[in-house]
Amino acid sequence: MTWWGRALYFLDKVANTLTGGKRWETISSRMGTCLESPDCPKAGKAVSRFLCGALHLIDKNHCHDAIERMRAELHQIKSEREA
Repeated sequence: MTWWGRALYFLDKVANTLTGGKRWETISSRMGTCLESPDCPKAGKAVSRFLCGALHLIDKNHCHDAIERMRAELHQIKSEREA
């Protein structure tokens, strides 16, 4: 990942945390998780559907891929703690 890519990733995680998300999530993974969850509020689903749809035009399956990256990171952290 380039320097700019890492900087944007960091800002994404900070923005997500400041808006009530978990520290290991990005905004994209949070929106993707909302779309998959039956417990996500109706307004949250509408915003997530719109933003994930817009991101999909730029980067196909962006929100789904963000969820997969988040799960992989959590798995790696768990593995490192158990070692």
